[in-house]
Amino acid sequence: MESCVWRPECTPPCYCTPCPDLSGVQFASHAHARTLHNLLPVDRTVCAPSSLACLRTRCTMVHLQRIEVSQADALSRLARTAYEAQWRGIDPDESVDRALTEELSPKQCALDLADPRNHFIFVYEHDPASDASVEPIGYAKLVNDPPEVPPEVPRSAGQPTARVHRMYFLPHLKGRGYGKILLRECLRIAKEEWRVAHAWLGVYPKNERAKALYTSFGFTKVGTIDYHGDTDNLMWLEL
Repeated sequence: MESCVWRPECTPPCYCTPCPDLSGVQFASHAHARTLHNLLPVDRTVCAPSSLACLRTRCTMVHLQRIEVSQADALSRLARTAYEAQWRGIDPDESVDRALTEELSPKQCALDLADPRNHFIFVYEHDPASDASVEPIGYAKLVNDPPEVPPEVPRSAGQPTARVHRMYFLPHLKGRGYGKILLRECLRIAKEEWRVAHAWLGVYPKNERAKALYTSFGFTKVGTIDYHGDTDNLMWLEL
């Protein structure tokens, strides 16, 4: 078991990260599983935690929330922090500075959030509904049927696609499995809500962690794509 998914009826959805030391432990009963709001792992086997106390104390709860236009400043702060940590020292300084002041500015974030094609998601380690001071730790940008699709993306003529345009986390929180949770939610939205058949993205060729994540979901490299003057791998997935 790699991760568990917590799906209560309310929103936003809530998830827990892996508990490797408890893998394979079964719930005491189906009623117990229902008590935990049908907590299921990716492979649909009964999840590992054997008690609610374990779930609370030994797993980190992850909350996902759609970002609203009113949260543009918070998105800009997180996006600039994560972007600079990721690319400063790799990309030319002028390229990083331009992204920070233009593409990720509060004004541009507000415009992006207002675009009906875009769906932005915040990731929290604690429930923002119960504590307004909680800050997001990561985010994703998903685009429904982007107007420009690389010709290498396999699809029928005119068939809509979804682009996973950005997925970033604060640097000290990488490697905790949050990316897998966030990507899974992006693909769920694309398939179940938007009803698109294909998803695609660009990834830095030397970002081995990100490439491994996308490959684990079934993405395959179908070409390259220009991004801020760099050549990224173009990866595609049939949903």
